Amino acid sequence: MKKAILLGVCVLFAYYLCSQTPPDSGIYPPDMDKYHVLDSADYKFVYEFTHVPDSTKINSTLKNQLVLLIGDNISRFYSAECFRADPSAKVNKTRDTPIKMLPGHGLNATEVFKNKKTGKQTVTTRLSGTNDIYSYQEDIPKLKWTITNQTATILSYPCTKAYTTFRGRTYEAWFTTSIPINNGPWKLGGLPGLILKASDSRNFFTFNCIGIEKLKTKEPIVKYDAKYVASSRKDVNKLVRNLHVHPVQTYEGFGLTYIGDKPIPAKPYNPLERD
Repeated sequence: MKKAILLGVCVLFAYYLCSQTPPDSGIYPPDMDKYHVLDSADYKFVYEFTHVPDSTKINSTLKNQLVLLIGDNISRFYSAECFRADPSAKVNKTRDTPIKMLPGHGLNATEVFKNKKTGKQTVTTRLSGTNDIYSYQEDIPKLKWTITNQTATILSYPCTKAYTTFRGRTYEAWFTTSIPINNGPWKLGGLPGLILKASDSRNFFTFNCIGIEKLKTKEPIVKYDAKYVASSRKDVNKLVRNLHVHPVQTYEGFGLTYIGDKPIPAKPYNPLERD
């Protein structure tokens, strides 16, 4: 009976998390006191991520605040809402204590670690329905950019426009050679300068840099010591899709039984990666 009741709650947790809609429930962050340091960051960039959960309602958007820390070899892209930047920082413990059930929409539950030495990136995605954190590794994408002659100024930095296609979507990006780092938000990068703004051709997803900081004191780039479920990108994306389209059936596949009074309808699925 416990398993059945638990599923009734958990399906809703994961359902809201993966549907990119305002969650009544959300995700639990990992234990932030248990971690190991991968590198030390010299730069910190803050992006506002605006996304459209339902492609039929283009004016209905949600936002995340996301952080990109860049070190000598490792970069970490993560949610400022769900994860603390420097777990060793001496901060007020009341504010520092992780809040249970944080909002899980958009990229709040995702981290991207890029390792320029190995050419690999590790992506972690937390699903609240099972309290599992899925992890997969892939090659850092070698995007084929077309650089244009168009220029603009973003946060006082001169930028140049480029565009590319990546996993089913066309993106335009604005990068600056004044910050000669071939990185950017999420999985984007590979230009001769940092990407300060990027959006897909339908404006479903926009990354807009709102803060740039050259750190006076290096900040540790950490990975939390959680129990990760090893997976692949396609399997994780398939699971997320199934949680939208067949939420109850997906959890029943985990050996749980839903006992809710009302069926849970499918939710709109508008993923960043369409392949």
